[in-house]
Amino acid sequence: MGGPQGPLSFEVIELVEWYLFKPLGPALFRWKGEYSPQYKGPRVLGLSEPSPLPSTIVGALAALKIVSEGKGFANVRDPLDVLGNGFNIWGPLLYLGNGKIGVHRYPGSIVILNDEAICHDGKYEIKKDNLKNPLELGMIQGRVGVKLDIKGKTAIEGNLYEAAMFDIKKLQRELNKGEQNTSDVGYAINVNVDLNLKTPALIRFGGEGRLALVKKIDGSDLEKFVPKSGEQGLFMLASPALLSAGIFKSLESEMQPKVGDLEIAECKHSAHIGYISTGYDMAKNMRRPLYPALMSGSLLRGKATGTHLDPSGKHHSWGSLVRVIG
Repeated sequence: MGGPQGPLSFEVIELVEWYLFKPLGPALFRWKGEYSPQYKGPRVLGLSEPSPLPSTIVGALAALKIVSEGKGFANVRDPLDVLGNGFNIWGPLLYLGNGKIGVHRYPGSIVILNDEAICHDGKYEIKKDNLKNPLELGMIQGRVGVKLDIKGKTAIEGNLYEAAMFDIKKLQRELNKGEQNTSDVGYAINVNVDLNLKTPALIRFGGEGRLALVKKIDGSDLEKFVPKSGEQGLFMLASPALLSAGIFKSLESEMQPKVGDLEIAECKHSAHIGYISTGYDMAKNMRRPLYPALMSGSLLRGKATGTHLDPSGKHHSWGSLVRVIG
């Protein structure tokens, strides 16, 4: 393959603990951009994606670990100061009840995984029955807010904004119509260390002061989605894979682009390349830099030499690969 690639890394993590994040209501997961009541037009609307970024999950787990250990937040500069530099997560998957699992497909869609092929024969184009759009299905709920005068705690005239939030419980009800459903619903992840968290517990999760219940789960039914090292097949990204500038340029220029032993499946809609921030740097009190990325839901085929696609080897918890049936 032409073009500079730089060092490649495909991480393998040990599956230690499964956790489920259960939002208590509609949640706002902002992936890029800002919105503010000071502006008009699109910048007034905060539109949620159906799944949180890895940085959101890592930050929530770090906060829960601090509380579980009875410590304070004052001297914490980075989530990995709490979780450890070797900490890694795999996921998230949308856990939708009655054995139904979803993967976020950026922008704004969800792919439902089952025991059948998700693509049309030989085309690597996802079947319509497997692809759900929350906005079209009425699972995005609007919330209107106002900008407040902090001193007087009064609304500032003309400064309104709207947050369009995703309701995962509505998706669960839609998918399980006519079925008795007693299953949990939320976002399932695996961590590679024993965190010793006191669960179940409530945490801030989902923006705008929203809450979620975090609990430990068995997760054995999810292990079939985790790739084994050296496995050949079709894989989907559950979270964005951050790219170097060299790999990004080569992906844009090649007819059949590859990253290591994985190539983008042969379909113009099989991958989405964009830019993403890796969260907030508390030590520097500023947002972390933007990276080019293969976004969630991108389809890759070939040999998975790890559970994560991390070309730089520096971005743990990003680029989780999910085994799918093509």
